[in-house]
Amino acid sequence: MLLLETNINSSKIIQKIKNEQNIKFEQLENWIVAGSGNYEKTQNDGRYRSSCNTYRDSITCESHKIKGLKIRFNHCNKLDCTSCFIHASSARARKINNKILKLQRVARNRGIKIGNVIHLVLSPKPEFFLSQLKDYESVKKLRRKIFRMLKNAGIFAGVMFTQLHSIKCKKCGKPDETCACKDKQLIRALNIHFHVLGYGYLINSEEFRKKNKGWMYVNFGRRKDAYSTIFYILTRVSIWRKNDGKLNPAYQIFGWLKSNKFVPIKQRVVYERDKCPICKKARKKILDGVKYIKNQESDKVAFSSIDRINELKAESKNKLIKDTIDQKTKKRVFIEVSEKDLVLGKEIFYKRIEVEYEFKNVDELRRITTINKMRYRKDKRENENFKEGNGYG
Repeated sequence: MLLLETNINSSKIIQKIKNEQNIKFEQLENWIVAGSGNYEKTQNDGRYRSSCNTYRDSITCESHKIKGLKIRFNHCNKLDCTSCFIHASSARARKINNKILKLQRVARNRGIKIGNVIHLVLSPKPEFFLSQLKDYESVKKLRRKIFRMLKNAGIFAGVMFTQLHSIKCKKCGKPDETCACKDKQLIRALNIHFHVLGYGYLINSEEFRKKNKGWMYVNFGRRKDAYSTIFYILTRVSIWRKNDGKLNPAYQIFGWLKSNKFVPIKQRVVYERDKCPICKKARKKILDGVKYIKNQESDKVAFSSIDRINELKAESKNKLIKDTIDQKTKKRVFIEVSEKDLVLGKEIFYKRIEVEYEFKNVDELRRITTINKMRYRKDKRENENFKEGNGYG
């Protein structure tokens, strides 16, 4: 049987990220965008190794040899690699999200309710802050200023990401989602903003603007799990590249999420078994019975049976539809699987380090949370009274 296989998830969001990858960005000093290729450190093709995003092996379970099949690829885990940045973003997003959710669980176990993860975007006026992004010492000073602003605004723990660009149409200046131009000319235009995910109770947006001239925030609400949000942000994050080609961190942890306040007290190595998504049995490495056939012209792929494609062509009486199917499937990556001849090896385990945390000063966190909650409720009541007095609602 021939299967078509994708090297990563073929969902719409992944395809959107791939489509946006090659859009040129306005250069600002040493800043680069995730997935844009750090050519001073790579092999002149945006990859760190010749094996980046190449076929590694295949695994499956004994009960579902075809439906449970998983193709694994090699990755360098670098955010600036043109081939591996999506995988690297996913790995970092899981790590960050796990730590954020652990803080919530530990706080709850200590009797402190801090709510779900809040997502907000801070935007400064570019003319005020553009000069502070031209050398890394100024960037660090700006970040410290932002952390103080967030603390005063009621956010006491979180992680921050820098994004210097937004994707817009060069013709009309509108974002990709709202652009109605027939021939879009998408660019990454300079639009300085900072994504923040964490915990706290925000002050009113008007009060924030008065206290922090030249700044505003947009609150995108709360979420129980922040993995997807963090992942998408990381695929578009801006990173400072040093003169030697090495990269500074792509995100900054602040407040009570930092290790000097949220202290790691114990860690252990955990080995997790790879399980079949259908029957939950252990998947094993395929030693024989699988052949990987890569068409060098394109890596745009999907997961489907080649027999089903032939059925669709046979059922269709329209020549145009047949030609369209041929066009879509001729430049794909194929996996040839012989179910009867599959030889399975050992079970697959993934190594993970499990870390336990504790707060350095639980009483201080409880005090901060209580003060923030009281202020937030007061602001909410005053805002409702203001609206009622002015004829709203």
